[in-house]
Amino acid sequence: MLDRVIYEGWSMEKFRETDPDNFKAWQQDMKGFRFPGGESYNDVAERLEPLVMDLEAQTKPVLIISHLSCLRVLYAYFQGKVLHNLHETKISRTEVIEFTPTQYGWQ
Repeated sequence: MLDRVIYEGWSMEKFRETDPDNFKAWQQDMKGFRFPGGESYNDVAERLEPLVMDLEAQTKPVLIISHLSCLRVLYAYFQGKVLHNLHETKISRTEVIEFTPTQYGWQ
């Protein structure tokens, strides 16, 4: 889970109005911005690296249930996408996403 500390649960509007300087910094670098006392999407990606290595070695199906921020990072990785604008990645709470290993990556 992306640790946003005091900003957890805030709407974008509240974040913008309450802390405009950090909101602007976050808008300029959404994947690298580290919430004060918290972490960034880059931090989450680094923390998930050992899991990704384990997932790539699996030969049987694996089910991952996690917080949205972790799922967004994993989704971007398996789609071969960069981390920029991860906050806009739509993943439903009831959605099941299946990735299948192929010779050239993941489908």
